[in-house]
Amino acid sequence: MIGVAYGPTGLLINPRDTLEGILARGAVWGSVFLGAAGYYWRTLQFSEFLVAPLPGKAAVFLLNGLVAVGWMALLISLVHLACRLLGHRQGHWRDLFCLWGYTQVPAIILAALVMAFLSLVPATWRMELEIAWIALGVAVAVLLSLWGLVLKFQAVKVCYDLSGRRLFQVIVLAFALYGLVVWAEFAFVAERGFVPHRALPAMTPTVLPLTVGGRFISLPFGKLTYQVRPPRRGEIVGFVAPGWDAFPSVIVRPRQRLLGRVVGLPSEEVEVRRGQVYLNGRPYEEPYRLGGTDLDVPPTRVPPGHYFVLGDNRDVPLMAYHGGLVPQGRIRGRMSEVGGLWQFLVGKGRW
Repeated sequence: MIGVAYGPTGLLINPRDTLEGILARGAVWGSVFLGAAGYYWRTLQFSEFLVAPLPGKAAVFLLNGLVAVGWMALLISLVHLACRLLGHRQGHWRDLFCLWGYTQVPAIILAALVMAFLSLVPATWRMELEIAWIALGVAVAVLLSLWGLVLKFQAVKVCYDLSGRRLFQVIVLAFALYGLVVWAEFAFVAERGFVPHRALPAMTPTVLPLTVGGRFISLPFGKLTYQVRPPRRGEIVGFVAPGWDAFPSVIVRPRQRLLGRVVGLPSEEVEVRRGQVYLNGRPYEEPYRLGGTDLDVPPTRVPPGHYFVLGDNRDVPLMAYHGGLVPQGRIRGRMSEVGGLWQFLVGKGRW
C-alpha cells in the first residue's frame, strides 16, 4: 500500500523529502489507513460509549476505524487552527490530512511490538524481567515516540512552510489546544484510575503487569456513560472509598478507584446468604460469581441515590474493597468490556 520510496525507511532517513513526495502524489487513502491504524487503540474506549446502542461488539470494532480517522481530523484541525490564530495563511488543511497518517508509522510499530510482547511473552516471565530488558523497552518506546514527533514537525513545515520561531509558536499553541481537548476527555469521557492491589482480589485478576510503584494497577474507566444514564445491574464500576485519609500519595489519591459489580439498584432489597445474592427475596443468577460461601449480608433496602456493589469473589469481605451500599456520587465510571480487551491487563478475558 505504501511504496518503497514512501515507506518507513524513507520516513526515518529523509523524512522531509519523503513527506514532500507523498504530498505531491495528492492521494489521501494511505494517510486515512495509517491514521486509523495509529489511533485505533487510542479511540476504542470512546467508540464503545459512542455506538453502545448498536448490537454486538463487532459494531464497535468496525466503527472505531471511522472514529480513529475522526480523531486524526480533530488533531489536524487543532494544528490548522493554531496556524490561523497566529496569522499564518499559507497551507491547507487537506495537505496536512494527506500527510498526518504517515506520521503515525512509529506509533503503529510501537503498538505492534507491545501487542507481540503481551501475546507471546508468558505473564510469569514479564514479572521477572531484568532491569536491562525493561530499560531497553523504555528506550525503544522513547525513540519511536521522538521519531513520531519529528515526523509531525516535518509535516507541519512541509504543509505550512514554517520554520524556526514561527514553527515553535504554532507547535506550542497546538499543544495548548490539545491539552484542552485531553482535559475535556478525562473530565467527561474516560479516565485512567489507580486500583490498589489490596482491592483487586475481589475481582480475581491473575496477572498485574501494568503496576504503578508496585502498589497500584492502572485501569481505564468510562465516565461518559454515567453522564447520560445511571449504572445498571451487572456493570463493573470504579468508585471512590468513603475517605481519602488512608490513601498514601497526593498524586495518586484523586484518581484512586476501587472495583465492584453493581448487583442492587435503588429501592431494591438485597440480601447475601452464603455468597448467594437474593433480590427482593428471590435468588439472583450470577454466572460471574466465584469463591466460597462465607459472605453473609442481612436484608438491606437500597436507598435512593445508592447502589449495592459486590465483588465477584465472595471469599473477600466487603470491607476489603468498601463494598455494599455505595452512593451514586462516589461511582466515577464503568470499566469497558469491549472485546475482552483487558485480558492483557489482568491475565484473563473474563471481565
